[in-house]
Amino acid sequence: MQSHINPHFLYNSLEIINSHAIMENNRDISRMTGALAHMFRYNTGNAGQIVSLHEELTHIRSYLTIQQARFRHLEVDIHMDEYWGRHISTVRLTLQPLVENAFIHGYHGQKPTYIGVMGKPEQGYFSVLVIDRGIGMSEETRERFLDRFSDGDLQAAASTGDTVTSGIGLLNVHQRLRLAFGSDYGLRIVESAPGQGTCFEIRLPCRLKEEEDWPCTV
Repeated sequence: MQSHINPHFLYNSLEIINSHAIMENNRDISRMTGALAHMFRYNTGNAGQIVSLHEELTHIRSYLTIQQARFRHLEVDIHMDEYWGRHISTVRLTLQPLVENAFIHGYHGQKPTYIGVMGKPEQGYFSVLVIDRGIGMSEETRERFLDRFSDGDLQAAASTGDTVTSGIGLLNVHQRLRLAFGSDYGLRIVESAPGQGTCFEIRLPCRLKEEEDWPCTV
C-alpha cells in the first residue's frame, strides 16, 4: 500500500508546486517541476514495458531540462525525425541510464558541457547514438565493456570488481533490449578515447509498429 500511496502523493505535490509557480509567473520553477513530475510518473512504470522511441525522447528531454537548470553551460543536442520516433519501439527506460552514465562517469570530476542524442535508420536496424565530450575511456575499459556486452553476463560483471561494475546500469539496459528484441540488438561502443568523450549506440529493431517485418534500408 505504501508503494502505491507515496508516488501518488509526491506526483500530486509536484503538480501543486507547478500550479503555484504558474500563478506567480515563475517559468523556471514551473518548467523544472513539470519536468520532474513527468519523470516521476514515467519512472514508476514497468521498466520492461515496450514503448515508442518518442516516449523515451520525451522522458529524456524532461531529465535534461532539469540538468540544464543545474549546469547552465550544458548544451543539449537531440536530433530524431518525429516519424521514426513514433514508429520505432524500445524498452522503457533505455535512454536515461545512458545519459546518466555520461553525467556520472563520462564527466567524472568535470562540469558537463554537451549531451547529444541522434537517431537514424541503418541497414537492418535503427541506430540511436548517445554522445558526450567527457573524459572518455581507456582502451582496456572499452574492451571490458565490449566483452560484457557480448556475453551479457550481469552476474559476472558484478563479481569482477573492475571498472565495468560502475556501468552495471548499462549492462542492464543491454540485457533488457536483448531479451525483448533478440541478440542482434542492444548496446555497443562506437568510439571512446581518453579526453575525447564517448559515443554509445543503441541498436533497435527497425520495423514499423503497424507492420510485422519491415526492414530498414540505408
